[in-house]
Amino acid sequence: MRNIASLVLYSYRSRTKALCKNKNSKRAREYIDAAPCLNQYKQRLSRCIEITANKIGAIQSRPNNLKFPHLCCENLQFQRCVDKIPAGNCKQKIMVFAESAQSIMNGFIDRSCGEYNSETDRCDQLDPINTSESNKSSSKPSFIRNVAQLISSIE
Repeated sequence: MRNIASLVLYSYRSRTKALCKNKNSKRAREYIDAAPCLNQYKQRLSRCIEITANKIGAIQSRPNNLKFPHLCCENLQFQRCVDKIPAGNCKQKIMVFAESAQSIMNGFIDRSCGEYNSETDRCDQLDPINTSESNKSSSKPSFIRNVAQLISSIE
């Protein structure tokens, strides 16, 4: 599982490096074009990321057989949170950011989620994640670090 965590971090770094290197690429231009909208809605986006990062951090205390299902479901919840942002004309540009954030995980998570997806009610059957313990930290939660730590914790 540590190899998967390394893969997540590598994927994130590679994606960021490629965007910065190829500033004239279509994807980089989409990011640059989205910047004013992302800045306008950054508090709401940050809240979605913070909620998801906290919940992913709290999943580590779940039994191993429930960690991936919860991770899959929190990935869906992140998308729902972003979808609820009333962004008007900025909606499409915000989705560029959200899809990129999710794509870091989606490569291996989608293959592991099975029935824990938006097409079923399996996520509704999982016990809710309590984040009160993980909220005691004074620093902002890290989405990427929490995913990597969660995957590393699976035995």
